[in-house]
Amino acid sequence: MIPYPYIKTISNKEILEFYKKHQAPIIFLFFFAIMIILKVISEHQLKKNGVYSIATVKEVKRAKNGFSVKIVYIYKSETIVRNHTSRDVDWSMIDKRLYVQFLPNEPKGDCRLICCNSVPDSIQNVPYEGWKVPPTYFKDINE
Repeated sequence: MIPYPYIKTISNKEILEFYKKHQAPIIFLFFFAIMIILKVISEHQLKKNGVYSIATVKEVKRAKNGFSVKIVYIYKSETIVRNHTSRDVDWSMIDKRLYVQFLPNEPKGDCRLICCNSVPDSIQNVPYEGWKVPPTYFKDINE
C-alpha cells in the first residue's frame, strides 16, 4: 500500500504573513481582473444591444496608445461630442464619416468607432433611434 503524501496545514498566522508580504501585488491583480471583466461585459453589451449611428471625425491628436479622436454624432436629436481613443484612425480621417456603435440608454457612455467602413455619401440621415442592425452593405471586420 502506498502512503498518502505529507500534507502540511497552514496556520492563520502564516496566511496573514503571506498576505502582508504580497499585499500590493494581490490588490493590483484583483483590480486588474475587475477592469478586464468590466471591459468584456461592456463589449458584450455593445454587440448585443448597441445601436449604430454616423460619427464625423472632427479632430485627431496623437495619444499614448494610439490616437485621441474627437467625434460628433447625433442620437434622438441630441448632438453628442466625445473623445475616443483608437489605433485605427489617423490624421487623414478628419471630416470623414464613420459608423459608431453605442448603447441606446447610454449614448454618451462606451462606444465603438468602426473605422474599416466609411459611410457612403448616399446616406445623409440616420433614423431617430439609430440602426438596430447596420445597413445591408455594412461589413464589420471585428465580427
